[in-house]
Amino acid sequence: MLKSIALTALLTSFILLTACGDTNSPTEEPPNTTNTTQNSVPDTAKNPDAKTESSTKFNSGNDIDFKEAESSLTEDEFPLLDVLKLNLEGLIEHDHDQYRSGFVTEKLAEAMEGYYSEEFQYHFSAIESIEKSESIQNQVHVTVLGERFDKNTNTIEEVKMMYAIRMNNEGMWSIYTID
Repeated sequence: MLKSIALTALLTSFILLTACGDTNSPTEEPPNTTNTTQNSVPDTAKNPDAKTESSTKFNSGNDIDFKEAESSLTEDEFPLLDVLKLNLEGLIEHDHDQYRSGFVTEKLAEAMEGYYSEEFQYHFSAIESIEKSESIQNQVHVTVLGERFDKNTNTIEEVKMMYAIRMNNEGMWSIYTID
């Protein structure tokens, strides 16, 4: 009986580690896409504290000071802010091609569709943090703060989006995930 329990626990652990332990290189599939599936709405939409507002009172836009953000980066890392800015502008302007352009693969762009919708309006206010990944070389995590208005529910909710942006072997910066 003890052997059966141990074997079951071992197999379960192996399956979980295999499913969660994706270690692909930058030229292959991107790492974990943060449990956001195609056409799903990100966790930020499930906020019970969302404010009910009128769309006429919500002003979409971007108030992030990207010059200030540069002070947290090396000069070689400045281009990652351009990738971030283009993605945020794509969300604000409802420019689907621009939103998708910064992702490392088309498959990842499809998986991140939950953040993009004609029903959403975004207003980004600040960068909360910029941190270099300790485990992945040339990857920087940028956490963006803002608000999102959902036309379907007529609610405004706070959003906090962490972008993992990585430089590949060719020196190009791309978005590897949004969480």
